[in-house]
Parts: sequence; C-alpha cells; structure tokens
Amino acid sequence: MLFCPNMKLIMVAQFADGSKRMDMVHVRCKQWSCPYCAPANARTWKDYILKRLSREDFSGKSWVFVTITAHEDSHKISPQATLRNLQRGWGKLYHRLKTFNGGKAFDYIRVFEKHENGKYGGYHMHLIMSIGDAFALKKDEFAQVLEREKTARKQGKRPRKRLKREKHPARWIKDACRACRMGYEADMKQIGSVTTKVASYMTKYISKQLEILEFPPRMRRIQASVRFGSPKRRKTGNARHWMPRSAIYKTDLEDYDLIFDMTRKHVISEDDFPDGVLWYPKELK
Repeated sequence: MLFCPNMKLIMVAQFADGSKRMDMVHVRCKQWSCPYCAPANARTWKDYILKRLSREDFSGKSWVFVTITAHEDSHKISPQATLRNLQRGWGKLYHRLKTFNGGKAFDYIRVFEKHENGKYGGYHMHLIMSIGDAFALKKDEFAQVLEREKTARKQGKRPRKRLKREKHPARWIKDACRACRMGYEADMKQIGSVTTKVASYMTKYISKQLEILEFPPRMRRIQASVRFGSPKRRKTGNARHWMPRSAIYKTDLEDYDLIFDMTRKHVISEDDFPDGVLWYPKELK
C-alpha cells in the first residue's frame, strides 16, 4: 500500500526563496485503525520517545515500569468495560503515586494492551514513570525495617507494628490499585535511567497497538504527561496548500526544476507518466 486509503489529498509546499521546486506529501488520516497509518503512527511515537528521553531535562531521571490490570468484575462484561475501569482508576491512582513520590509531580507515558484471558478478554495498561528514585528509597527503607525486625526476633523481642505498615513498592502498587477499584494483579519494577533500555519497554507495546483493531472512539491509545509531550507537526515556514491527489500533471515538470514526493522519497520524472497517463500518481489505491 503506497498511500493512506482514507485520504485523497496531497499537501504541496512551495519554497519562499523563489526556487522552482515543489515538495509534496500524501495526506494521511493518522488513525490507528488504518492499515497504512497505524505502522506510521508507531514509528513516529518510537522515534519521539527515544529523542525525548535523551534530552537533558529527562536523561538523568530514573524510571520504573508498571503494569496495571482491570478489576476482575469488568472482565465479565466486555473489553470496553475493562478500558473504562482502567481509565477511571488511573485518575485516583495518579494522586497516590504522587504521594508515593514525595508529593512531587512525575512524568509518564502509558499504553494499553489487549489480551484474550477470560470469557470476553480485556485490556491492561503499561506505563513508564519517572519515580525510580522514590522506588529505590522505599525499597531501601523496607529492607532496613525488615532487617531490624529480624534482629529483634533473634534477640527474643516482639516485632514492632511498623513492619506491618511498611510495604515493598511491588506490594504497595498492588494494594494501591485495589484501593482504586482496579485489578490486584499489578507490578512495578525499576528500570534505571539508560535511555535505550527505558524506551524499549514502551516501543514494544506501541508495536502491539497494530494488533488492536477495535478501540473506543475519542480514547487515546497512547497518553503521556504534559511535560513528556507528544509528537508535533514539523513546521517548514513555506507556503502550503491542499490539492487533490491526482493534481500533479505531466506539464508541471516543465514549470518546476524539481518535484519531490516526500512520502515515497522519490523525485518525480517523466518515467512516472507512462503512455496514456497524464497525472501523478498513476495508482490511487
């Protein structure tokens, strides 16, 4: 498939410096349900995550990888019910995670993955979050308390009640998800600050978005915090206008020194206009 089947337009940019050159881009619908646009969306997000994590304001952060499941009752209704459960629970869980992080806001990016477990199947959520330092601190505090209680038992003393209040972060996320009326089967693990390693956790599940054919409208498959951001449209500073896809004619080769198809990375020449064909591209599907 050469072009997006849902759009029959091209965007043409003519350079402001007066050069006789035309760049054209085949407009796409950018929907994940589109067989042409879905792989392009995945590539765009993968490139953006790698570049974003390598920037100075993000490169020193320590990250954790979290998996959150929907409440078991929602699995008995429909896959869409599991999505609604995760979406509602995430708003409550975010505030608990902020407290876990010492009251400080954190950055994250989350994606959904579909599975076929149960009668109807459902979704669960994967995230990377910049709370790795808090994770390490809580883990060390739990280890210290546990060591003190072991020492107390060896000395014949009664264990303190504080041990029951202190939780390993992996156990804390389970209880927090259940308190937010989501599934108890949750997991949190530290992945450090190596950019390629952190990015690989998310790009793996972004690729799996291509397998999800049905998804509720107006619900984002990939969502990030404000500071993490999302891929933005590049601005060229050149005059742009919309045209039908078949608006490049053979006679245009005489008016321009260069006509470049940026989507296909192809310089248009007379070879693209075989006998009887007057416009480009000859294949409109």
